[in-house]
Parts: sequence; structure tokens; C-alpha cells
Amino acid sequence: MQSRYDFSRMGPALFFMLCAVVLVGFVQIFLPFNRTFDLIMAVITALLFCGYILYDTHMIMNRLSPDEYIFASISLYLDVVNLFLAILRILGDQD
Repeated sequence: MQSRYDFSRMGPALFFMLCAVVLVGFVQIFLPFNRTFDLIMAVITALLFCGYILYDTHMIMNRLSPDEYIFASISLYLDVVNLFLAILRILGDQD
């Protein structure tokens, strides 16, 4: 399966967004935000890990060698787990 798009260019932007989400998470430990902001951060996190799934799938299919199957499977697994956790946060905030 081939794609016309080169998702490898998304890497730096995804990493920057991940650092921003982690930094906001640390700030939220000491200065709790309201539920609306929590929901917004959960949606941003879910979109971020959707981007990481695209990026890592592109890297697996086009850039990584077959010898790097452990790294590839772990990175894709972590993307799916983090996406699932973000979706749980979204659904948990809607009570």
C-alpha cells in the first residue's frame, strides 16, 4: 500500500506538540484547570496520537529496516494505547 503523502515531515511538529502537551500536563498538576480545558487537552492528545499513528506507520513501511521490528511494534503499540487513553479521558469527562 502506497501513499502520495510523505508523513515523515510530521515528525518535528508532532514532537513539539507532544512536548507542549506534557508541559501543560505538568502545569495542570500544580494549577488544576477546569473540565472544559481538560476536555480540550484530551481532544488535542487524541489528535496528536492519531498523527503519531500515521507517522509511525509511514516510518514502518518506508524508512525502517526489517531488523527494527521490535522498535516499530513498540512505537505503534504505544501510539494505540495513548490514543485509547485519550479517548477514555474524552468519554470520562462527559458525565
